[in-house]
Amino acid sequence: MVGYAYDDLKTWVTIYPVDVFASQFETMATGWQPGLAAFKSAIGKTRTKVQTANAKTDFGLAEAAYLHFKSVANQVQFTKARNALLDPALGAEHRQNNIRIMKSVAAEEIKLAQRLYQLTKADSRIGFEASNQYHYLPLDLVEKVVNCEYLLKDTGFPDAPIEELDQQHYMKQKRFTSLEAIRMSLAIYVGSLLTLSAGAQTLGNHPAVYDQRGNLMPWTSWHDALEREVNWYLKCPVTNGYPNFVVMTFMRDDYQPRLDRPDFIPATQNGMGIISYLKYHAWTGRTNPELITIAQAMGDYLVKEALTPDEGKYPRFPRSTGIRLKFPQPPDCGSQADQHDEIQPDKGGIAAYALVLLYKQTKDERYLNQALHTARVLVTNMVEGTDQKSPWPFRVDYRTGAGRGDVGSNQSFTHRLFNELADLGYREFRVATGKTLGVDQECSNPECRQGRAAVGSVL
Repeated sequence: MVGYAYDDLKTWVTIYPVDVFASQFETMATGWQPGLAAFKSAIGKTRTKVQTANAKTDFGLAEAAYLHFKSVANQVQFTKARNALLDPALGAEHRQNNIRIMKSVAAEEIKLAQRLYQLTKADSRIGFEASNQYHYLPLDLVEKVVNCEYLLKDTGFPDAPIEELDQQHYMKQKRFTSLEAIRMSLAIYVGSLLTLSAGAQTLGNHPAVYDQRGNLMPWTSWHDALEREVNWYLKCPVTNGYPNFVVMTFMRDDYQPRLDRPDFIPATQNGMGIISYLKYHAWTGRTNPELITIAQAMGDYLVKEALTPDEGKYPRFPRSTGIRLKFPQPPDCGSQADQHDEIQPDKGGIAAYALVLLYKQTKDERYLNQALHTARVLVTNMVEGTDQKSPWPFRVDYRTGAGRGDVGSNQSFTHRLFNELADLGYREFRVATGKTLGVDQECSNPECRQGRAAVGSVL
C-alpha cells in the first residue's frame, strides 16, 4: 500500500540524511536519462507498426518514471529550503539563497508538470495505483502549474534576477500561464475523454464510441458489463473443489495463476466476493442459483481452508494473506506485508460479516458458527477505540497477540458484523459495537466529540 504525498520531510527520508535522500533521487534521474536516449533510439529500429506503437507507449512510461524521480529530488530540496526560512536566526545571505533554491525548483517543476501532463493525456495508466486509484489526473498537473506560478509571481519573493528562471523566455515559449491553465481546466472538464488521435478507435478489445460532440461514451450498458464479467467467472475451472479465483488472487485471463505472484488475500477477496455475489443475485431477481453456489464455495474456503490454527490469541481466525492453492493454508502462510504469523483483524471482520450474510441466505450453520467465533475472538482482543488508536492493531501475531500499527484499517465491516449478530439475538455484540466506535471514550478535539455523539445517538 502507498499513500499520498504529505508535507513531512523527516518522514519522507526515514533513516537517510536529507541531502543524501535528495541526491540519490537526483542520481536516479540523471542515470535514467541515458537509458531514455537509448530507448528512444531503439524505437526507430522496430519492424512493425504494432512494435512501434508498443515501444512508444513503453517509452512514455519510462519517461514518466524519470519525471517522478526528478520531482522527488526537487520537492525535497524545496521543502528543506522552505523549512530553513522558519529559523529566526537565519542570516540574510542564507535566506536569499534558500529563496533562490525554492524559485529555481518551482520553475523546474512547472516544466516537469507540463511534460507529465502530456504523458498522462496520452496514457491513462500514468498516475494510477491499484490500492488508492488515481493519485493524480491531468487536471491536477494543471493545478500544479498554477500553484508554482503563484509561488513565483505573487508571494513576495524578491524580484532579483535568477539564472535558472527567465520569465520572459518562459512566457514567449507559450507555456502555461495562469489564464491558459484556467482555460485548460475547463477544456479538461468538458472534453477530457476526447480521442487522443484520429486513429485511436479501439479501447481494450472493443470499439470506442463517441457522442456528437466527440465525447467518449460507455461502449455498453452497466447491466451488460456486469453480466459479461459474472459470466466469465462462471466459466472458471475448479481446483480441489473450488473455482480458481477462490484459491488465488493473481490470475491470468486463461484462469491460470500468475507465476510471479503466489501471494493471496483469502479473507478480503472471498469476503467481498460473497457480499458481491449475494448482492448481484438479489439485483438480478434471484434467478440464477449458480451465483449462490459460487458464494458458498467462497464461504467453504474461508471456513475450511483459510483459518489460523486453533491456538493462540486469535485461534481459527480468517487469514488476511496466504499462499495460493493451499488446502488448508499453512500456519506460517502470511505474505505481502504481513509477517508469517500475522493476521489483520479488520480483514477477519470482513470475512465474518460476509459469512453472516451467507448464513442468512443459505441457513447453513457452519457459516454462522465461524462468524460467531470470529466475532468473539475480536471482542476478546479489543480495546476501546479512541481518536488516536483503533480497537485492534492493523496487524497482529495470531499466536501472541503482539500488535503492529496502532491504527487499523476499515472497521465498518466489523461494526456491521456485530450489528448483524445482535439482530440475530446475540445481544452481547450490541455493547461491543459501541465500544468499537469509542462512543464511551472522551475525544481530544471538539470535532471528534461531536462525531462520536452522533454515532452514539444512532446506536
